Amino acid sequence: MDNLRIRIQNAFHFQGDTVSYTLLKHSSRLLNTAGQNQESYWKSHAWQKLQRLNRIFDLSPDIRCMYDTLQDFHTIFQEPQLSIQRLLLSEWITRHLSSEVPELRRAASSIQRFRRGILNAWKYGKSNISCEELNRRIKEIKRNACGMHDFENFRMRVLLACEPVRMEHSSYSLTKKDKEAWP
Repeated sequence: MDNLRIRIQNAFHFQGDTVSYTLLKHSSRLLNTAGQNQESYWKSHAWQKLQRLNRIFDLSPDIRCMYDTLQDFHTIFQEPQLSIQRLLLSEWITRHLSSEVPELRRAASSIQRFRRGILNAWKYGKSNISCEELNRRIKEIKRNACGMHDFENFRMRVLLACEPVRMEHSSYSLTKKDKEAWP
């Protein structure tokens, strides 16, 4: 969605249409929010956001197509039965592989390529968030180390910094006393 929005936004910029450019520039979150969550997400501003969405759709039918497609994908994700999700996802991919919108074709192709992993994530409800958090913390320590010469000291800093993350995402948790002992 963002690639399409940026492409159309830049086209308005080159045409000198600053109103349309600004409208699209500040609409990323609005376009990516699931339709069923719009009202709860935007609360009292939901009506204004829906009016803004309609103005955006008037600017470009491609954005409307992509938005509807994204909403279909959110609906598939919300389906409780995995067998129905699998069937709906296959239909979704088939329907959008021949789309006229290049960003939508590319998205359908990527989802087709990673279909197995997507279905497994839906089936087991697992993600790689703990791995990503560990990698982020290690990279931060490496940046801040700036010439640390002793690998063992670096290793100990990594282990101390990353232990709470591993424990947060594991099946056991720290006691209150253990949590207070961590830096």
